[in-house]
Amino acid sequence: MAHTLRLTDYTTTINLNDFTSTRLIKYTPQSPNLSTVDLTPESLRDGGERIVTTRRNVTESAEIIIIGSTMDAVRSIVRQIEALLRQAEEYQKRHVGARVYVELDPGASGTVYRSEILSGKVEWPDDTLSMWWANRKTRVVIAWTRRYYWEGPEIELPLTNGNGTNVTGGLTVYNHDDGDAGHDNYVQIAGADVGGVIPAPAKIRTLNTYNSSARSAQFFVAHNAFSTPTSFAHILEAENRNYVAGGAAPTADTSSSGGYRQGISWAGFQSTLPARGATTYLP
Repeated sequence: MAHTLRLTDYTTTINLNDFTSTRLIKYTPQSPNLSTVDLTPESLRDGGERIVTTRRNVTESAEIIIIGSTMDAVRSIVRQIEALLRQAEEYQKRHVGARVYVELDPGASGTVYRSEILSGKVEWPDDTLSMWWANRKTRVVIAWTRRYYWEGPEIELPLTNGNGTNVTGGLTVYNHDDGDAGHDNYVQIAGADVGGVIPAPAKIRTLNTYNSSARSAQFFVAHNAFSTPTSFAHILEAENRNYVAGGAAPTADTSSSGGYRQGISWAGFQSTLPARGATTYLP
């Protein structure tokens, strides 16, 4: 099966293995190198704790053959490749224009992965002007530096809360969380539904179906990956406070969140300055 390897900014796409003007000879995706920091409390102690591990951008290359009806046609393809690589460099410097990606579909699997190119160049072989030139073809090596990861196709994750279980296509979320049925301000995503190896950016879409004339001004979103939202009390209702000695019980109130309210009263106030000479943390 033929592998798909191409360079694209989604306006201009160059297929590096189309079996007409280009043939892929060799390409192996490389893994990122690691940078680490070890913490050893004592200079004479073996080993230590590895407190930092980071992955570096990947530099790799693909060898291809370019075929044309004339050498000008061959050079035109090379220039298109060089133009995309130059565009990638300019985007990193100025963030103007479009990003450039290398796309890979190994074995024509139907799943295309992409990685953003940061810089690159085209290297001509030593014998370019000999038999290659006469046969209107050339072998070149395209070298690039890309991100340390590959991005796969976007996948919609099923959501769960009091309004549905493992729902795709959208789930109702409120701006509060109380005892009323379905009033949840969270969604839960099962870990088994999240693929890949490293954390990836999430695309969150919201639709105001409550009152189309009221504009939503601000959204606050937190990521809680270390507990279960259904059992994590992330909001403490006032009527749920612990009763102190002499404290009153909650009062039923249908207009209040959860159907109850809690009142606290006090009389007067008093403030006391520290005595002269007392120990403080102030200079």
